[in-house]
Amino acid sequence: MLHLNTLGQRLAQAAQTQPESAERVARAALDLGVELPGDPWARWLLVALHRHVPRQRWVGRIVEQRLNGDLARLATDGALGAPRDRPQAGPVPGLEGWSYFFHGIGCCLTYDDGTAIDVDFDENGADAIDPWFYRRYLDSLPEPEGIEAPLKGAGGTAAFWMADLRTLKELKLITGKHRVVLTASGQTLAGALAPLLEELARSESPLRRAWLAVLLGDFVRASDELASLAVPASIQAAAQAQVSERISRLSGPYELGNAADLRALARLGREHAEEAVLAQLDRSPMDGVTSIALYIIEDWSDPRFVEPLLDVAERATGEVTPEPHVRVTACRLALRSAVEVALSSGVRSRLITLLATTADDAAGESAYMLALLDPDRGLERLAEVLSSEIPLARQEAAAGLALLGTEDALEILKESSSREARILLRALEGKAPEPHPEPREEWIEWRGERRRVYSMEDILEANLPSWMASCLEKLRRRYAALGRLAAARR
Repeated sequence: MLHLNTLGQRLAQAAQTQPESAERVARAALDLGVELPGDPWARWLLVALHRHVPRQRWVGRIVEQRLNGDLARLATDGALGAPRDRPQAGPVPGLEGWSYFFHGIGCCLTYDDGTAIDVDFDENGADAIDPWFYRRYLDSLPEPEGIEAPLKGAGGTAAFWMADLRTLKELKLITGKHRVVLTASGQTLAGALAPLLEELARSESPLRRAWLAVLLGDFVRASDELASLAVPASIQAAAQAQVSERISRLSGPYELGNAADLRALARLGREHAEEAVLAQLDRSPMDGVTSIALYIIEDWSDPRFVEPLLDVAERATGEVTPEPHVRVTACRLALRSAVEVALSSGVRSRLITLLATTADDAAGESAYMLALLDPDRGLERLAEVLSSEIPLARQEAAAGLALLGTEDALEILKESSSREARILLRALEGKAPEPHPEPREEWIEWRGERRRVYSMEDILEANLPSWMASCLEKLRRRYAALGRLAAARR
């Protein structure tokens, strides 16, 4: 394997040339003699993470220079280390369009277009990347740039790239558990690959992109770029070998709660993943992998899955997470798939039985689905759940009643004493939420300073209007295709 310290120079020299045909690209690939660590997917992710570090350092500078924050104190004291002279959230002074939000040991900066860069500060300053924060960053990009665009997934394949974190750790290119930091070797390799990847992302020539992909050891990409030409057999064989090796690595077994490999397998295509995905519906105990299998099935939207979906819903009888979530999700997908062809009386009966008995935090959404199938029983169940002690169940029940919008549904909201119901009723009338009561003041002494603290109940109460809006939008989006069920029963 070429030494990392000379790799950049070797690749840069090779990139200065350009084979004039697909056949010459293939011959040049054989003569290249460059072996890179990892596979193309892991290397792409490494460069993307390397590009994200300067963004996080920028957030750190903004916190220190414009928000009067201390990164070291945030890292050690969390929320108690946030600047005393600023509210928890607000606009960034002197930085038009950007707002900030302090949380725990971190701070999130958000632009007017939705782009969000969230950083937790620790012993590495702003250099450690939280994969979930990075996923949020990718999701928030209105128009991802060339290198980030292939990493932005949706539905069941969202954050598929997390499967490649393990490879990068095994190669000692990154280190860390909850948050990851590029090692010196990782920074060197990323620095060598980045110029080629960036040119590949912006080049308009398929032949040029194919040559750059070959230099990057990405024969899958090279084969795709040459698809409009005759793909040389050597490149096609190398691409197939890379895909086969990845399929083998991602095909399980899947550790408890670790669904990244299943997401990445589905990203390669349904033809490679369907057997493995359906097998996860029979997992015992059910876990996050079961939930991700359902999201992937949702992407495929195939009426053939109605029976396995009903079967897993009927098995998910427990009250411990994720079984209530699995039950309601499987019911929703079975209902949607069945409606696409014809909702039989047998399927309807099984769904009604399942939805009428779903409890815990999934009770609100289940009751809404029940109302789509059986309005009387559904409204009765929604009224019950609206008095639940579980906040999420109350929120989704109120949102379900608002979405139904019938006289009976609105009457239930009006008769309810819950704040969730009042918020949605005012929203339906175009009014702002009633101001919530100011929480009682509680203070503690911390490092010689007097600091005000807030309970979790205070935080939940203050954020309830925005959460209700999100809940309403979530149900509206999920059930848009099923709205005709409710309309047909009015």
